[in-house]
Amino acid sequence: MRFIEFLKKEYKLLPLTKLDIFDLLLASFLINMLSLALPVTLMQVYDRILPNKALETLSWLVVACSAALLFEGVLRVSRALISGWMSAKFEHLMGCELIDKLLSSRLTEFEQDRVGTHLERIKSLGMLRGFYSGQIFQILLDLPFVILFIVGIWYLGGVLAFYVLAVIAIFLWLVYSTKERFEQYRYTELDITNKRFSFILELLSGIHTVNALAIEEQMLRRYETLQAKTAKVNIKTSFWGTLPVNLGSMFSNIIMFGIIIIGAEMVLRNELTIGALAASTMLGNRAMQPVQSLASFWLRFSDVKIARSQVERIRGMEPDTLEGVPQFTQDIDGSFEFQNVSFKYEDGKKYIFNSLNFKVESRQMVGVLASRGSRTLFYILLGLLKPESGRVLLDNYDIAKWDSSTFRGLVEYIPSESDVFKGSVLENIALFDINKYDASFDAATMVGLDSLVADLPLGYETVVDSQSKKLLPPGLLQRIAIARALVVRPRILIFDRIDMSMDLATKKMFKKLVSDLKGKCTIVLVSDSMDLVGLSDTVCALTSDSMVKIEGIGSSL
Repeated sequence: MRFIEFLKKEYKLLPLTKLDIFDLLLASFLINMLSLALPVTLMQVYDRILPNKALETLSWLVVACSAALLFEGVLRVSRALISGWMSAKFEHLMGCELIDKLLSSRLTEFEQDRVGTHLERIKSLGMLRGFYSGQIFQILLDLPFVILFIVGIWYLGGVLAFYVLAVIAIFLWLVYSTKERFEQYRYTELDITNKRFSFILELLSGIHTVNALAIEEQMLRRYETLQAKTAKVNIKTSFWGTLPVNLGSMFSNIIMFGIIIIGAEMVLRNELTIGALAASTMLGNRAMQPVQSLASFWLRFSDVKIARSQVERIRGMEPDTLEGVPQFTQDIDGSFEFQNVSFKYEDGKKYIFNSLNFKVESRQMVGVLASRGSRTLFYILLGLLKPESGRVLLDNYDIAKWDSSTFRGLVEYIPSESDVFKGSVLENIALFDINKYDASFDAATMVGLDSLVADLPLGYETVVDSQSKKLLPPGLLQRIAIARALVVRPRILIFDRIDMSMDLATKKMFKKLVSDLKGKCTIVLVSDSMDLVGLSDTVCALTSDSMVKIEGIGSSL
């Protein structure tokens, strides 16, 4: 009952159509019916054709049996194509859904797990793909024919059918007794694999640091320890996982051997013909095949449950914006206000902000002396983090009541470390939107990218990726990030410690850019440098409950 309930739950998500089900059902039915052709032919040859030397009948029988075998092969290929289509369809639809869930999930929930863990969960689709491509569906369609084959054995050989049933029952009992052991090792293997995969990602992403510090030997020893644990568990998991295949082959031989021995005695007593014995032997072997497939899947059913739970962890992630929330207006002046905002992280005991209050008027430039809570503050403003209490207003609009993804182009946040994505420099500035190429060139000119890009092999078409951060000058990456923000013409620009690794040329460019933008949009500049924050209308220090103006510089909030 639990198995049937699980199937009903699982197949609610299966991207099957009525045509898919009908095609699988028809193909499976015809394949199993055609599989009777060879036993029937064999029985006729031994019992009728050989004793009567009916060569003409034999030739017609060979033609008919060959046609049946050929048609069965065509149907098996067709069923494989249908299953492949269902598999690709499922993986495409579910893969896109999982990536969409990750991209639209709450930042705090996403960061609860390592990147390697998320990748391992997506990788679980490989296991589910076989399940949802009709694997279990085909097994269930083939199982009723086991009864047909056993009935055929009973019709031909009587007691031989009970022998086949007994052997199948013993086989299923042995598989059932090993299932718990396999599940135990499989869960252990999953946990160790997640740790090993996360370590590999961290190691490769920091390969330059590893080489610079000459700690390759230490990292290799750590990996060898993880790999050794994985290998030990893999051996045990593989043993128990392949047991149904190995036992199935053995029990198929036991069925054939038993039918031959018992049937031979019956032939000697004239209770069974030689043709019926040969046909019973083939039917017994044929009856074992679906049972063996079911046993193998049954034992590895825990893999499906694990993979299903992994995928469900992503599908169950809370979205950043709930359905039905309206899109934010695109016409704002650029003021924002925090009203009694309190926030702490889920695993934190201390509040980052406690009843925080302050307001920034539109087109004002505010300098903020760097503090630990600034990034959290701006993530709240962007809607990436949700405060426990209080309100955040954009032009008097409470952002909690709107789709936060629709106002992030109006509010652009440039952190100290700039990210680049796999693609050309131009694509990174335009964020892969071909309609923004013209605006991207204008923005690149504003930040002085032309001269720097001219030194690259292919100019703006030079391909960069995440590893380019370690190879390209920081000034170039910072200008790409700033140009990317300017392309969308935001109402609010936030620079968070962007000057930390600026060279002199980039810093000079940045000062000029900020002076040009001043008064055209709202600017918040976080920095330790009084040289930069001094350009602002107001210089403040961020505390847990307010923005405190530093007297003698600028005007009050």
